[in-house]
Amino acid sequence: MNFPPIDNSSLMLISGMLLLTFTLVRVIRRKRPDMPGNSATTETREPAPRTFVSTDHLEVKLYNTFRELNARLETKINILNELIIDADRKVMEYTALRDEIVELSKATAEGEEPAVISREGNRLRGDGQQSASRYDEIYSLADRGMTPAEISQRVDQPIGEVNLILGLRRRRKSG
Repeated sequence: MNFPPIDNSSLMLISGMLLLTFTLVRVIRRKRPDMPGNSATTETREPAPRTFVSTDHLEVKLYNTFRELNARLETKINILNELIIDADRKVMEYTALRDEIVELSKATAEGEEPAVISREGNRLRGDGQQSASRYDEIYSLADRGMTPAEISQRVDQPIGEVNLILGLRRRRKSG
């Protein structure tokens, strides 16, 4: 959920509404008679200076609170936008990897030598003998009952690649 940024016109509108509300409350308090039966008197009395100080203090405090909350919201919005951008980037990376795996599995199913995908995402066609010996080593370790995690540590390959190689082997045997 994206929140629209607060621009100057919205800020001015909110500030104006707060100021208008505060002014109306002050006016209503001044016009209220001191006693319930004394509504005929129109005597205006000066509010105590202490009242002005406290209301001014409240105005300043309210404005500072508003600024602080606005800054917090802006910060959180910026963080969320960065997280969304990062998530979109990760989705693109995973989609590209998925497409590479699909292409690799199609090539393997057709009997071609599978391409090795480096950690940087570059496709490499390694020496057939070296790839075959690496696959044979992974296959033999799996046949001995080792888990993909153990094989990964033993042959110094990512666990995802070991799982992929073993999965392609199972697919080749069943197909």
